[in-house]
Amino acid sequence: MGATTSWTTLPSAESIEPRYFKFSVPRIWEINVTHSGAWGNKSEDHWLYWVQYIRKIKEYASLQPYNPEVFVVRRREYKKSNCSVSLQNGEHYIVGYWRSRPNFVWVRPRNNLTYEEKKLLKLD
Repeated sequence: MGATTSWTTLPSAESIEPRYFKFSVPRIWEINVTHSGAWGNKSEDHWLYWVQYIRKIKEYASLQPYNPEVFVVRRREYKKSNCSVSLQNGEHYIVGYWRSRPNFVWVRPRNNLTYEEKKLLKLD
């Protein structure tokens, strides 16, 4: 994996409201990336991240939890926009994702959250 550090970010700290989290994603977790890999062919490329769940931060959905072992980041796919997110093995991240899809809606490095984001997520 490359050393790129481009992130899908939360809105600016001044505009964060609790409803943003509730309606954008039903699950927010702290994860550790244990290892990663790549998959692709002539028309698409994907990065795969195997994760360990550290702790649940928020879970708005009451349906049975779905915690994928592998998250997929689309790097290149025909007629779709590319994603520049890359994660580092061994690092902790805060992620938001939908119950039924193994794709991040947003991801932030755990050690790079603002004070306002930590307060909103009720992190130490």
